[in-house]
Formats: sequence, structure tokens, C-alpha cells
Amino acid sequence: MVVGPCLVFSVAVASLSFSLTKSIREIASERVDKEVLQAELKSQRSIEAGLREAHRAKDEFLGVLSHELRTPLNVILGYSQILRRMDPATEEYSRALDAIHRNAMAEAILVEETIDLSRVVLGKLELKKAPFDLRAAIEDIDPAELERTLTRLIEEA
Repeated sequence: MVVGPCLVFSVAVASLSFSLTKSIREIASERVDKEVLQAELKSQRSIEAGLREAHRAKDEFLGVLSHELRTPLNVILGYSQILRRMDPATEEYSRALDAIHRNAMAEAILVEETIDLSRVVLGKLELKKAPFDLRAAIEDIDPAELERTLTRLIEEA
């Protein structure tokens, strides 16, 4: 079979066209792949930024928590050292025991609240929303007790 120049030219053009189409598809595919990778990279960076912020917030929380735990503990340790040198029959001894008790209770509340917070974060404790009458709660506050509490907090600070 004899092949004419037109057929050879047509085959060459078709081959070139196929190669060109294939190259365009490859370029388009590479461009799409590059865009997908860029989108994934942007998403990864956003996730990393969120994780860094969460880590910073956790560190800040732990700093505040350690301070809040240390404050009553310092009172407990200080008064317990003073008690070792005091006569148990004195009023100062009784006040020191009261201060230790108050601060131990404050410490226990902080620890319990921290444990509860951990349970919430881990999904082991569910918080339920309920209506709350703020006005009634405020009206229930005994002004004399509030004054005593504020005075005590100021003295301990």
C-alpha cells in the first residue's frame, strides 16, 4: 500500500494534535493538583494556627490555675508552720486553724472545678442549660455575709 503525502501529513497532524491535547491535559491536571495542594497547605496552616492558639490558651489557663492553687496552699503551709510554735489554747491558734480550713476548702473547690472542667472537655460531663433567676439569687445574698466575705478576701490578698 502506498501512502500519499496528504495521509502522512494528516497522521502527523493528528499525532501532533493528540500530543498537544495530552500536554494541555497534563498541564491542566498539574495546575489543578497544584491548586489542590495549595488549598490543602492553606488549610493545614489554618489548623496549625488554631492549634497554636489552643496551646497558648491552655498554657495561660494552667498559669492562672497554678496561681489560684498556690495562693490557698501558701496560706495553709504558712499557718501550719505558725501553729507548730503556738500554744493550742490561744485564740490566735483557733484563727490560724480557721484560716487553714477556709483555704483548704477553697483549694478543694478549685480542684473539683478543674476536674469538672476536664470532664466537660473530655465529654464525660454534660452541662445542661436551665433558666436562672439572677434577681432572686442577688436578693438572697445576705449583705452582712457579703461584707464579711469581701473583708476576708481583702485581708488574705
